[in-house]
Amino acid sequence: MQTRLAKVNQLPVHTLLALNHGQPYAFNQVTPPITETPLLISFQPAYSALEFTWQRPVTSKEYRECMRFIGLCIAILRVKYLLVDFSKMGNPSPEDQHLTESFLRKALKHTTLVRSARVIARSRLQQNMYEAVINSGIFLPYETKAFHEADEARKWLLRNPFSKSDAPDCSVVIPHNASLKELKKFATAEAVSPDVVVPAETITENPETKKHPVTRCQTSFVEVIVDRENSYIVVRWLRKVTSREYRYGVLKAGRALINSGVRGLISNNQRLQTLTLQDQAWLTRTASYMFGKSKVERVAFITSADMMQQMALESVLTRVQQNTGRHQTQYFFSESDALQWVRDTH
Repeated sequence: MQTRLAKVNQLPVHTLLALNHGQPYAFNQVTPPITETPLLISFQPAYSALEFTWQRPVTSKEYRECMRFIGLCIAILRVKYLLVDFSKMGNPSPEDQHLTESFLRKALKHTTLVRSARVIARSRLQQNMYEAVINSGIFLPYETKAFHEADEARKWLLRNPFSKSDAPDCSVVIPHNASLKELKKFATAEAVSPDVVVPAETITENPETKKHPVTRCQTSFVEVIVDRENSYIVVRWLRKVTSREYRYGVLKAGRALINSGVRGLISNNQRLQTLTLQDQAWLTRTASYMFGKSKVERVAFITSADMMQQMALESVLTRVQQNTGRHQTQYFFSESDALQWVRDTH
């Protein structure tokens, strides 16, 4: 009995409440094993509408990873109308809410979203969670509203000027663990206008870039593109790398950053793994030196759906910012959004 109590007492409070639908946890209750997928995802290309339905209470790790995946889907699929059903999810901890919402607000600052509907349970805890988001004082660049029923949320989301005859009611189911490559296939499907999405691989092939000389250096694992005319550098990691490869790529990009005098840096980390502690410490020292010697003003990062990668990167950049304090940093889910932000100053 003491062993069981000890195990239960190790669970965070929000998990204990979530497991029992917001009621105090019964210590003699046996929790069934988690087998159901945490998210169901449905995409309607004709409307640029995306729907996420949480299927069960989730762990802290699942919550953070899924929220990042939601942000990734919004950016890659160029979603305009979003519905997220939280009613079965339980209640994430304040720390988890703050971490994910802070990241999503930064990453979706240039979002294509027009309206966002939330479906929440009738429990006081979930209503308080939603009210805390609304009353945070941070401006949201799209309409948002909460509902208790998914059908009501859909009607509000796709209200006028939409009608049933506007487009076929064709939904595509997206796996909750879909890769970046798979998401881009959904984004470029026939039902989506081909000019809606600019894949990361083709960013440097736009007509404006072709007019100006561009310096390109590429290995099997990293690509560095210097556009002096538009004053930015793009660093694309092409796969997971060893520590030696990573440091080589960073130094190559750093030399280009200092020598070119450009004011914008874009690092596409979508295919990069989480850095080791040793590489994080090395990057802090190296980036502090490089940014201090360069003229860079804006630094944009395109992150993967890996929450650990994001947390490690934010930790490094916080220390770099303290050492240099001159540049702005922003996170994105797509290279096209990052490029637009970097070039806004030029």
